[in-house]
Amino acid sequence: MRALYTINQLLQLLSTYTNIYHYFQGDDMNKGVRQGDYHVSIGNAPCKVYELSTSELRCEPPAEEPNGTKSNGGLIVMVSIFL
Repeated sequence: MRALYTINQLLQLLSTYTNIYHYFQGDDMNKGVRQGDYHVSIGNAPCKVYELSTSELRCEPPAEEPNGTKSNGGLIVMVSIFL
């Protein structure tokens, strides 16, 4: 099982917490950046980036639901690129 989101949904609040791999899809996701340039967080905990391709980024969230995840009953997922 995996969660799949488009780039337009990266900051969308999710309804429940799961510790399955999260997959984000987009175009040219690795153009001009490397895997280490991406920082993904769920609440206040990192989601470790394991894979980056032209069209997909995969990260592994923490096993337990981190603090700072709930906002209006959903989960906050943040994806940043630091160059």
